[in-house]
Amino acid sequence: MSLRIIGTGFGRTGTYSLKAALEQLNLGPCYHMEHVLQNMPTHVPLWNSTIDGDVNTEKLFEGMLSAVDWPSASFYQEL
Repeated sequence: MSLRIIGTGFGRTGTYSLKAALEQLNLGPCYHMEHVLQNMPTHVPLWNSTIDGDVNTEKLFEGMLSAVDWPSASFYQEL
């Protein structure tokens, strides 16, 4: 399943509130920087590969319906 919503706002701009709202509206789970921090051994290498041009959205956003905050906001065109 692909992302249905991509929030392009950067951190500290209400993205956590937006994440909560999207999940209440059944547009989640929502990928947020918090997800990266909770899964660093897996997600940091995936984002490093994305920076190098190898975008693997299936692994990054597995089970997610939406994404907000950094780093996904930086790659909205690729997504």
